[in-house]
Amino acid sequence: MKSARILFSFLFAFLLLFLSTKPASAEINIFKPEISWQRSTEASDQVVKETTIGSGVQEALALPLDPNQVVFDNGVYNSHANGSSIPPHISYASWSQYSSNGTSCGPIFDLRHFQAKFNLENNIDISRIENFVLRSPYYQGSTFPINDNAYIYLNGNFVKRLGTSHGATNIGMGGTAPYANETDGWIDNGDLGGAPAQFLHSGQNVIDVVAGEWCLWGGMGKLELVLEGQFPTVPYFSQKDPLWGTQEYDHANSLSLSCGKTIAQCGCALTSAAMLLKYYGVDRSPDSLPTTPENLNNWLKNNKGYTFGSVRWPSIASYSITANEKFGTQKIRFVGFGQSNDFTTLNTELASNRPVILSVKNESHFVVATGIQGITYSINDPISQSITTLQGYNNVFQGMRLYAPTSTDLSTIYISTPAPTEILITDSSGRRAGKDPISGIIYTEIPNSFYFLEPALVDDSIENAPLPPSGSGIITLAIINPESGVFNIQVSNLGTNVAIDFAGYDQDGEISTKEFSQTIPQGGTQEYTFNYSPEQGSQIQVTQIVEIDVKPGSGSDPNSLNLKSNGVIPVAILTTPSFDATQVDVSTVRFGPNQAKEIHNKGHLEDIDGDGDIDLVLHFKTKETGIQSIDTEACLTGTTSNGIPIQGCDTIKIIH
Repeated sequence: MKSARILFSFLFAFLLLFLSTKPASAEINIFKPEISWQRSTEASDQVVKETTIGSGVQEALALPLDPNQVVFDNGVYNSHANGSSIPPHISYASWSQYSSNGTSCGPIFDLRHFQAKFNLENNIDISRIENFVLRSPYYQGSTFPINDNAYIYLNGNFVKRLGTSHGATNIGMGGTAPYANETDGWIDNGDLGGAPAQFLHSGQNVIDVVAGEWCLWGGMGKLELVLEGQFPTVPYFSQKDPLWGTQEYDHANSLSLSCGKTIAQCGCALTSAAMLLKYYGVDRSPDSLPTTPENLNNWLKNNKGYTFGSVRWPSIASYSITANEKFGTQKIRFVGFGQSNDFTTLNTELASNRPVILSVKNESHFVVATGIQGITYSINDPISQSITTLQGYNNVFQGMRLYAPTSTDLSTIYISTPAPTEILITDSSGRRAGKDPISGIIYTEIPNSFYFLEPALVDDSIENAPLPPSGSGIITLAIINPESGVFNIQVSNLGTNVAIDFAGYDQDGEISTKEFSQTIPQGGTQEYTFNYSPEQGSQIQVTQIVEIDVKPGSGSDPNSLNLKSNGVIPVAILTTPSFDATQVDVSTVRFGPNQAKEIHNKGHLEDIDGDGDIDLVLHFKTKETGIQSIDTEACLTGTTSNGIPIQGCDTIKIIH
């Protein structure tokens, strides 16, 4: 009887888990790969001229393509082509004229080779593609603008011939193009059916089109590629699910989060990330458990995946990398952040079969955008399965979190601090990212850098819960795929107590973190150096910059050093509004190139600069410092009693 109860409990729990996870179903939707076109060069000796259309197709396919000449530019205009009916201000795909006798077309057919390249990610199930469409973005339906015939090839395999002798019609534009970069009115149906899918493969694919026309170069209008099929939809999780809704979110019991303490209250970003992982086929956690909000939450808690109660977004990619090492599942990478209501990027991502995590509700809630649905977008809302489109949030969003399948570099710098503290980082080339504390300007000069407020979350367990105060949340600075080097960081404070979390991910997604907590006076600034490398296994090094004074009180000849002296060099570490020099661990302090130790292994406390604060004065033997006659600066390093590395430098003058 006892075993029967155990079996029943197991089956009941399994049923709850099954019902809580809406599986990846399939529905007809579209996928539009990003596509790049080019055409063969204009030189006449590279044009195939045949008396029978099509006999030169294979030769045309062998024509050299010009990588510097895109198809849909201003093209080649010739007033003799169709006479004066072609206005010279219209841009065409490709226009020129060839005549055997200079006055009439004659029985000459000219062919031109066009080529497009596009990539299919590993997560695209090619077997589900039901229709392969080449169409104009300017017309209704599947319109293929053409002059006058086209042979279409996919990865070297013949697909179909379109053209005037195969059902093309003239849409009555009088020989002129209704849109820039279009042909003069001949169109055909670009629905090519499901047969071309047999020639597709993961990675780079190539479309070749050989177009021909009486008298003229073969031409075609601007085309986009649309793949229609039963692609899997994003699985659904609810953050309120009884299996995990009451569990502690992050370490919320020891934090003061505006949303509360449980996954049901605070887990919208977490649950959205779990849906995204499941969509990409990351079905199991690195701990061999099913990917659910519960198990993802536990993994993030144990692997530094949260920062001040907010999801550290690159750690979602790290979860996939670690799972891949055990199970071979898909790797994903964190691409970055998107702007408010950037529908162009949202459309591109969704058309590329990449769901997007959106912040909505004044940035206090997260959902997953899963597809384009007419004038709105389909969404998975972790708080309510009944809200199925973005219309539930007035068709607006305040930001995006972008991911993509990958097998490449996951290196990232990720620095965060509770608002209203601000961050400015400068690389070795002088490029900045973050907010300048003096000018208030936000910079993104460092490539792939982002600076934003990660919003405080609303309590999702309460309907119409009050929004958190405006401006509350976590200030975040991220750099995707940063260069190796030493960065200077300024942390400016608009309050008093400051906590700052430094994180660096190596190229394999492994994280290294440092967290500092200190007092910076209102309006004050604290500087750090941040040493980062994306190499596998690298650890970040963060050092607080402090003020030092070499030979304090040296009067008329400040900081002058006699290297032949057998004496000592006094160095003061100064207490400032943002640093307490009395907290320095003297045993760790080193001075000069040779890392000289303090001769007494203790310091002397006094107000050396007369500002009312107690400073720390140390002494080092001159000949042990390693300072050279060419040196103009001397530096000191050490740590505080709570383990924070420090560094300070001062100018020096060598006397002989």
